[in-house]
Amino acid sequence: MGDKLRLAVGAIGNAASMLLYGAPMVVRKKSTEEFSCVPYVLALMNCFLYTWYGLPVVSNKWENFPVVTINGLGILLELCFILIYFWFASARAKASYFYACTK
Repeated sequence: MGDKLRLAVGAIGNAASMLLYGAPMVVRKKSTEEFSCVPYVLALMNCFLYTWYGLPVVSNKWENFPVVTINGLGILLELCFILIYFWFASARAKASYFYACTK
């Protein structure tokens, strides 16, 4: 019973997380306007951390497999969002981001 409940809660959590990751997918204007790339980079780092946490190297065998799957997908989506951001960002926005990262 416990394993089935864990699997069901993991599937529901993965579905909710997929909706959360997919929320910014709509691109209406081909401009980043005043948006910042920092939240996407932080979400990417979060996905890397939780993917590492779910791997059998850190966890007990594959008991956290749902954590690995949804955060692995999150890594792919966040990388796509960052690439899209830099594709549509102005030269000034790109320069200010890289300047902030080197401080």
